[in-house]
Parts: sequence; C-alpha cells; structure tokens
Amino acid sequence: MMDNDQRYAIYSMKKISLYIHFPFCSKKCLYCDFASEDYKLQRQDKWAEALLKEIDLHQRNGIDFRGIKSIYIGGGSPNLISIQNFVKITEKLLECTPFQKPAEFTVEINPVSRDEELIDSFIRNGVNRISVGCQSFHDDELKTLGRIHSSGDIFHTVERLKKAGFRNISLDFIYGIPGQTLDSWRSTLNQALEMEVEHLSLYNLIYEEGTPLYSLRKNNQIKPLDEKIELDMYLVAHEVLQDAGYIHYEISNWAKPGKQAGHNSRYWTGEHYLGLGPSSHSYSGKWRWWNYRDIDKYIELLINGKSLPIEQRELLSGKDQETEFLFLGLRTGNGIYIPRFEEITGVDFESLQSRIIEHFGDRFWNEFAFVEDKCVKLTPRGWFIGDYIVEKMMQFIEEIRK
Repeated sequence: MMDNDQRYAIYSMKKISLYIHFPFCSKKCLYCDFASEDYKLQRQDKWAEALLKEIDLHQRNGIDFRGIKSIYIGGGSPNLISIQNFVKITEKLLECTPFQKPAEFTVEINPVSRDEELIDSFIRNGVNRISVGCQSFHDDELKTLGRIHSSGDIFHTVERLKKAGFRNISLDFIYGIPGQTLDSWRSTLNQALEMEVEHLSLYNLIYEEGTPLYSLRKNNQIKPLDEKIELDMYLVAHEVLQDAGYIHYEISNWAKPGKQAGHNSRYWTGEHYLGLGPSSHSYSGKWRWWNYRDIDKYIELLINGKSLPIEQRELLSGKDQETEFLFLGLRTGNGIYIPRFEEITGVDFESLQSRIIEHFGDRFWNEFAFVEDKCVKLTPRGWFIGDYIVEKMMQFIEEIRK
C-alpha cells in the first residue's frame, strides 16, 4: 500500500509521456535482456485486457491523462500486436480523457512483418513515428545476434512505411558485434544513409548477464571486439552521420534537424513519464516505481486482484538526483548548465574543474569535454566513457564537500 506522500507524488504528475510495453516477440534475440517472451497469441489478449484495467486504475487514482505529450509502444515486437488490441488501447486513451493527439506517437517494429493492414491501422489511429530494429545490414552479423530478419527485409520494411505515409522513421543498429569489422560497420552506415530516414540510433553491444550471448562469451564460444575497435566504430559513426547532415544530439542518437526523438528526450531532461505493461518504469520527479517483470503476475494482479502491478517504489535521495542530473544531462548534446549544476550540488564549478584536471590532466577539456555557453558538454570520446566521467565527477563533488 502507498502512504499519502507516495500517492501524492505519483498522482500529481502533469503532462506526462506514456510508455506501453508489449512483452511478446516471435523469437528472443541472443543479446536481449528486455522483459519479453516468445509469442503466444492467447496471452496477448490477456495482456491487452490487463493493460486496459491498468489504465482504468491509474485514472481512478488520479493520474491526469490530459495533455499527454508523447506515447511510445516498445517491446518485445509491437508489430505482432493484433489490430483489434491496438485499436482497443488507443480507443481507451481517447475514452478516459478529453484526449488530444500527442505531438509524437511512436511504435517499435522489427523488419519481419508483411502485415500492411497493421501499418495502415497505425496511421489511422494516430501513430506518426516508427522505430525499426534493424541492427545490421550484414546477414552474418544478424545471425550472430540471433535476429530472424534479413538485410533485404529492412529495405522492404522502410519502403512500405514510406509508401504508407510515414515521414518520421528511425532505424536502430548495433556496433561491437563479434566478427564485425570497421569496414562492415561503415558499410552498414552507408546503407542506412541510403534509406534517407529522419533518425538513427546506434548502440554498443552489451553482454547482459543471463542472456545466451553472455553465456557464449563466458564459455569462450564467441570473442568480443576490442574496446579500441568499438571506440573507432563510434567515432566513424559520428563523422559519417555528421557529414550527412545528422545532428548527434544524444550519446546514441542522431537526427535530421527537427526530428529529434521527443519521447526519449523527455527522459533525458527529467520530465515525468508513466509506464504501463510488464517491467515498465515510471518517474514523477522524486519518486520512481516499476511494474512486475513476470507477465503472469502482471496479468493476475490486474485481472483477478484488481490492483496495480507495482513491484517496488523508491524515493530518490539528494545524491541520486545529483547523479541523475549529471548522467542524463551529459549524455545529451545540450550538456549541463553550470549555474544549475552549482544550484543543485552546492559546489563551485571551478573547484570541480580543478579536481578533474588533477585526475585526467589538461587534455580532458579538449579531448573529452568542453564548456560552451555556460554549459559543460562531452565530446564523442567523452560520451564513449561517459559513465566513468560521471562516476569520477560525483566522487570529486563528495571530496570537495568534505
């Protein structure tokens, strides 16, 4: 049960961004640690029923769905959602609020579906942005990742989306795949540019514990790439995409001017968001909470127990909020505003600068970071080791306070 402070923190959220998690896929990829399971049609209907009840419960408890800024349906593979369930969910949002279409409504898809009727349904029901999980244009690399589509499927999918009328398409790719070379990565980037889409997201492969890919690495059945090669891939991407007119506006994201991802940008600027579905996370400024990951438990609590499937909540400490301010701000091209940094931490920025130079040397402020318009920003090399930089900055802040 929530105490009054928790309830107020959660249900005083205004102008939220909404994330909906679809936890089913045709086949789980070898590297995937997301809450998803191999697709079972009968469970999808139960998931949709539970999701509608979750919306109901949040509305009854005071969540204000008016003025939703953005909606993002992720997974899993949301292109496996039935048209019937998709329409039920969008109609529910219309029903529970004097709903105005959000500026951005994104759905993730994988390039394996030929269901043109579903794509048309997306258009009819307000979806105006599609994110396609491509990962590579080389079939051998796709096989290493356990993907079930081919490079040819990517071309077909993008062509179909454009034909349907989508004018805001994002493609996801992975670098650091075992066996991948700098040349094959550059080839993937060039083919991505040929697609002439508005947005690209590039992610360094992570070996998440508990995944098949992690086990393969642990048992020496695959060899991870050297970190120096991964850095070179990242720097090549920055150069190639910048030359092609894309703005590198966040550590892993590039966009044509005016096509930055609005939904994800709200995460990075600390705005409120509500997560629906198994494992989804929510944030209201000082509180964070998340739903049960287990799909059966999620469904059971909502359909039979008629209670919200929240597994845990946490009140962010002052230090937590400082870390998030640094971590989220420095991962964006806008960086962190120095007067705001001093206000939040109570630490003089010049003192922090001195500690940074003592640790990293003078080259830090050219190679890894720079100051511009009273903001601290990371260079691409700085972004690549951003977690370490934030960790050291928090350490220096604590030392200055002592």
